[in-house]
Amino acid sequence: MKWAKVVNNEAQQIWDEDPSNLWHPDALVHWKQVPDEVQVGWRFKNNKWISGGQWAEEDRLENPLPEIGPPTAIIAYMRGVELDGSTETVTFANDSSGHIDSFEWNIEGKKYTDETFELKFPRSEEAPYGISVSLTVKGPGGEHTKTLEGEEEIVIAKYDPPYIQ
Repeated sequence: MKWAKVVNNEAQQIWDEDPSNLWHPDALVHWKQVPDEVQVGWRFKNNKWISGGQWAEEDRLENPLPEIGPPTAIIAYMRGVELDGSTETVTFANDSSGHIDSFEWNIEGKKYTDETFELKFPRSEEAPYGISVSLTVKGPGGEHTKTLEGEEEIVIAKYDPPYIQ
């Protein structure tokens, strides 16, 4: 028989002799006598020692990974106004999360497939107007569409000519 430092039912160190003369008494609580075949990484499960590889296989079968859910569409954007105030520039970025196979933007009825891109919108002296923006992401777990609407909607402000003296 040999000795093993066992933490959470896993052999973390192996020693050939009784460790009681080598370690502080508080640390001896982790040291146990084990069969000679036990190696570092082996686990004590169901009252027997098994290799780390066998433990990992059994654990995968007992605790399968959950099914992949749909990705989450997340729209990031940054706005800027030209110096003369006549145009607003919006830089769009796909900031989505999850397993994504494809994505597609729909902005003002036009389709875009770039991850990040910039569009310019004219400001007018008429009332402000909103831009329709949506992003659909698809993955093995399904699809998700995010649409900017309500308080999230991008509104292009009324043109306010710069004051010139």
